[in-house]
Amino acid sequence: MLIPMSATRRSSLPGRRSLPLAAAALVAVPLLAACGSTSGSSATGKNAVPANPTFTVTGTDNKFDAKTYSAKPGEVAIAYYNKGNVTHSLVVKQSDGTRIGDRLFLSPGGSAGMTISLTAGTYEMYCDVPGHKESGMDATLSIG
Repeated sequence: MLIPMSATRRSSLPGRRSLPLAAAALVAVPLLAACGSTSGSSATGKNAVPANPTFTVTGTDNKFDAKTYSAKPGEVAIAYYNKGNVTHSLVVKQSDGTRIGDRLFLSPGGSAGMTISLTAGTYEMYCDVPGHKESGMDATLSIG
């Protein structure tokens, strides 16, 4: 009895159908990591801690190191450090609720930064991890 070559080939390569899924997974992981937030122990590239920050925010469980921060109008470089035991974020919003800059999202011990252009006024900074802002992880940023 002769066995067709295609049947032999198919049976000799187990898991061949899973190769496209594995390739898709390898492509998806870096794409998901690039979705507009920063995580991990220290950010590089666009969200690296600025060399000369205008001010530094340190987050712990569940508060920032200050309730108010201030700077002059123009380019404002913010360094953010998570000294807490859980993941935290930093978001800056205008009084109308519009987010400015990136959402910095850090694992415990992580650091990141951003530089944003701000005009005179009052801005809100907070951690948007559910429950953190409500428990006191928010601050006012005065530019003027």
